[in-house]
Amino acid sequence: MDYKDKLELLRQMAMADGILTDNEKLTFRQNIPMSDDEAATLFKSIETELESIQSETEVIDWKQKNGLNFEKYIVERFPINFKIKNWTGDKYINGKYDKHNLDPDLIVDIETPKQICTIAIECKFRMGFAGEWVFVAKDYQLERYRKYQAENNTPVFIAIGVGGSGANPEHLFMVPVNALKFSGAKHEYLNRFKLNEKKKFFFFIKNKTFKYK
Repeated sequence: MDYKDKLELLRQMAMADGILTDNEKLTFRQNIPMSDDEAATLFKSIETELESIQSETEVIDWKQKNGLNFEKYIVERFPINFKIKNWTGDKYINGKYDKHNLDPDLIVDIETPKQICTIAIECKFRMGFAGEWVFVAKDYQLERYRKYQAENNTPVFIAIGVGGSGANPEHLFMVPVNALKFSGAKHEYLNRFKLNEKKKFFFFIKNKTFKYK
C-alpha cells in the first residue's frame, strides 16, 4: 500500500464520525506498516482536513446523502419474502438520541411457508478502495453489532457498497459481522461475500447466509 492509499484509508476512517482518535491511530499503526515520520505526516494531514470542516452538520451531510441512498438501494434488492421489521433512523440533537439509533439499520423478517428468520443489516457506503483496502466501520461499532447479534440471537450482516454512488454502487458485499476482525478489509477478502449489484437477494435460512456471486 503506497502513501496515497494509506492516506485515503485513514481519511475514510476519520470521516466516518469526524474525529481521528488515539486508539484509531494505534490500530492503524499496528495493521499498516509505516515509519514514524510517515505516520506523523499522515495523521497531521487528516487532522488538518478535519479542522477545515466548519461544523458537525457538514460531516453529517457528507455522510447522509450517499448513506441514505445506499440504505434505499439495499431495501430495493429485497425480494417479496423480506419484510422490514424496523428501519432505524439517525436523528439526534445535542447528543440526545433514541437508543435504538445504535442498532443495525435494518431488521428484516425473512418469511417462508414453514418459518420466519430474522436478520439485521447495517449499511455502509464507501466512495472507493484505498489500494486493496476499504474502511468498513469503527472497532467499537463492530463490537456493538456483535453484541446486538448475541443479545438478540439475530445474525448481523454488514452491507458494504464501494464506488459509484449510494444509489448505484460499483461493488456490493454482504459480510457477516463475525467475519470482520478489523475496521478495514481487503478487496480480495470481501470478494467471497460479493453479491450481484442488480439482482434481488436470496437468503438460505438453514445456513443463515446469503447466496453470493
